[in-house]
Amino acid sequence: MVSAFEHIEDTYESLFINNKIEFSFIGFENNEQKELFGQEMIAAIKLLKSKTKDKYVIKEDWRYILEE
Repeated sequence: MVSAFEHIEDTYESLFINNKIEFSFIGFENNEQKELFGQEMIAAIKLLKSKTKDKYVIKEDWRYILEE
């Protein structure tokens, strides 16, 4: 489970330029990458929900990333 979330984190971080000079959103290279990221997010959220068995409320507010 951790590796799926680490992959998502790495992908998310790669969407930005973050250095001493600049912080800006780059975005996805193409629509296929964007769609794949969306699918990975949905799968990770389903996994998290199944592991927590409705013990927690999981708010899904990540779709703004897919809007450009």
